[in-house]
Amino acid sequence: GPIKAGNAFSATLTARNGAGAATPNFGRETTPAVPAITFTRRQPTGSGASDGVFSGSFGSYAGGVATASNLAWTEVGRGDLTATLTNYLASGLSATGSTGTGGAVGRFTPHHFDVAVSNACSGGAYSYAGQPFTTKVTARNAGGATTLNYDGSAATSPNFAQATTLS
Repeated sequence: GPIKAGNAFSATLTARNGAGAATPNFGRETTPAVPAITFTRRQPTGSGASDGVFSGSFGSYAGGVATASNLAWTEVGRGDLTATLTNYLASGLSATGSTGTGGAVGRFTPHHFDVAVSNACSGGAYSYAGQPFTTKVTARNAGGATTLNYDGSAATSPNFAQATTLS
């Protein structure tokens, strides 16, 4: 479902063997293996698209499964998670797994919008009834930063933001 930009979301990581079955002893090593987790933006694309900031990590394993409940991405769009384990038990072996390449994680939406109104009369103190005035709407993430991928311009595709006419 939709996730608000900057809010925490959860994911589950399962260590599997060559037959695809969970490996219940994974993570029970003397020094438990800790896969790195990364996020790749898939949507939007274009010259104006931002990768944002991804954060979070997986907890300890139980039965070969680890859960993260503190993952967060600061932007609007869709992406994929990739878990990578390098040099498992100093063997030189590595393993990787991903949600794919089609943007399986998200859709991330703005956390909230800030609206600023500029009065129409000189000095900016007031507007007359029926007089046009200017508004500016800014999409924000949970931390209050502007979500660059919600710009509604041709610099990102798809355009998540849409033009709106107020009357």
